[in-house]
Amino acid sequence: MKPTAIDLLPDKQTKILHETPMANEGEDDLADNRPPVKKIGFKKIFLLGAAGLFLIAGGAGGAAYMGYLSIPLPFLAKESKIENVPPPPPSIGPMVKLNPLVINLKDEKGRHYVKVRIILEVARPGWVEEINARLPLLTDIVILTLSDKHLADLRDPGAKDSLKNDFLKKFNESLQGEKISQIYFDEFIYQ
Repeated sequence: MKPTAIDLLPDKQTKILHETPMANEGEDDLADNRPPVKKIGFKKIFLLGAAGLFLIAGGAGGAAYMGYLSIPLPFLAKESKIENVPPPPPSIGPMVKLNPLVINLKDEKGRHYVKVRIILEVARPGWVEEINARLPLLTDIVILTLSDKHLADLRDPGAKDSLKNDFLKKFNESLQGEKISQIYFDEFIYQ
């Protein structure tokens, strides 16, 4: 007897081929040509699902980190409201302007002068009337202080700040209390 193709196959495959039932005359020939169905185990399905969830969560976390996705977190909402509240602006008291003054500086020939306009910030609104009543005294302090300065004294980088501090100290001493909180130069020209 001559060996056929079925006889040349290894033992396991020949056994499977011999055990498959032959198609009946009325059935489709396609049913015999189907490969055997492999069953996927529960462990494989679980691992594939867990890997998929891990990838989705990682992508969502990356998108939230980069700002493409906003995730509301209720336990962080209270902290973010506190952080987003801007600090209140500093309160500024009422202002009192002194008239512009032109004062000769201390010089042998009298060629140099300074033009200055000072604005006073009053610490309390109730003290505005008292300061307005004492404006001639404050003007006199400015004239006496600036007429004792040389032009070189005013050219120093920190001269204006030291003048502000000096005026503030002298004004509050003459008003008998810290009634003026800040001094501003509205105009400061020297020649």
